[in-house]
Amino acid sequence: MKFLMILVFWCIGLVNLMLQGYVLSTLWGWFLVKPLGLPALEVVPAIGLTLIVSLLVARFREPKKDKQEDLARNFQILLFGFIYPLMVFGTGWLVNLCM
Repeated sequence: MKFLMILVFWCIGLVNLMLQGYVLSTLWGWFLVKPLGLPALEVVPAIGLTLIVSLLVARFREPKKDKQEDLARNFQILLFGFIYPLMVFGTGWLVNLCM
């Protein structure tokens, strides 16, 4: 059961990473390619850049004593991992409309 839970969280994290790479690639195109003339950043290199940055700013936390509470906290972290890039993307889209 624990292996299945780890596998599910890993798959969700992988999808989250692809979402973050897509958002970074799109924002890069909107705000750095057009105004500054920088080269475009494709999704796969953007995913690699996301991995590098997440490695540099990684924060580790102690597991909770209560396994149910720890599972709920992990779910909140994964959920926020999807909501935050979408919020950033939406904000970037609105700013891009004003340019």
